[in-house]
Amino acid sequence: MRRRLARRHQPHLVEMNVNFRQTVVPVKHQIRSWCWRGDSLVDWVAGGIEYRLDGTVNDPCIGWSYRFDAAAQSPSGRYAVIIQN
Repeated sequence: MRRRLARRHQPHLVEMNVNFRQTVVPVKHQIRSWCWRGDSLVDWVAGGIEYRLDGTVNDPCIGWSYRFDAAAQSPSGRYAVIIQN
């Protein structure tokens, strides 16, 4: 009686041509949290500073009196929570 050996599924490589664009955004402060909101990156822990991909920065000048170190936001970007781990 012969036993059939189970074939192992080998992952295969797929070659893809992907176009991407690298954007360098200058920052004023140490980045402490990154959350995407549309085409902008928002650092909620640093007071909601918004770094846009066109290089402009919107700083609402909010300073937290507590030492937060992490953030999460809703998929829509409408709600955010900042916490201390």
